[in-house]
Amino acid sequence: METNLQHHGILGMKWGVRRYQPYPKGHSGGREIGEAARSRNVKKEQKKYDKQVKKNWAKAYNKTADYANRVLIPQINEKYTRKYGANWFSEASKNNAENYQRYMKEYEDLFNQTYNEMLESMIGKRPQ
Repeated sequence: METNLQHHGILGMKWGVRRYQPYPKGHSGGREIGEAARSRNVKKEQKKYDKQVKKNWAKAYNKTADYANRVLIPQINEKYTRKYGANWFSEASKNNAENYQRYMKEYEDLFNQTYNEMLESMIGKRPQ
């Protein structure tokens, strides 16, 4: 019994490489479709957004600090003066320490909110 070695491929064609790969309609070869593609696009958008934040954070922070000095601090001072009296900040008491902590927390929250709004107006919303 004699055996013959036969090859049924195309001469010069690499093994394991197809000339034609059937992809779904509207799909270009080698790229993900569906959820994988969306996930990849979101990651690219987030990277682009983070790059813009790094580039513009100081400008947004400075604008926010100017706004805080002109508007936020006088607004909060007026609120606490109406609530606790004109010399609420200068009196030394345990109650004033608690008031001061509230004052600083409120200022910090408003500053961060304003900073985020400033960044959003300069760069746009963070991709989700």
